[in-house]
Amino acid sequence: FYKDNCVYPTCNGADVLVPFPESSSNYNDLLSWLDGVETYPAGTNKELRANGSTPIAGSLTAALNWLTSTGATTVGSLPGPKARDTKAVCRAYNVILITDGAENCDVRGNAGNQDRATGPAAAAAALYAQGIKTYVIGFAVNDATLNAAASAGQGMSCAAPYTSCPVDAILANN
Repeated sequence: FYKDNCVYPTCNGADVLVPFPESSSNYNDLLSWLDGVETYPAGTNKELRANGSTPIAGSLTAALNWLTSTGATTVGSLPGPKARDTKAVCRAYNVILITDGAENCDVRGNAGNQDRATGPAAAAAALYAQGIKTYVIGFAVNDATLNAAASAGQGMSCAAPYTSCPVDAILANN
């Protein structure tokens, strides 16, 4: 997911960058966003980078809506992957949130820090209520709000560098 949209009530915070594969692996498509190679704007290879606001609760909510929707959403045009997965009951679904900052959007439309402090954890709890764990990787940020979101999502949080974030081992056990 990738979007700079932090104005209530349109705090979706997300777009699908790499869809779930229908039959083959999407590993190379995922890797292309994190491989340190960028040819954009002349080419099509883009990299994830910090840019703009950090709508964490909005992004997690958009992920929930997209993954579980039975119809089109503002994030994706097809029904969500979990909703169309005939084996969803025996397959693990996880959200991996990678961020360089803490929540900085008022996702409930009220000014104030309380929305920013509790929104990500509430969104992660809503994901977990649908059987989707939330893992949080913070680059250059170790924030209690991010840790609370991972805890509410029954996942784990860690601060980069990667050596302190064994995400591959964690997901291998899910």
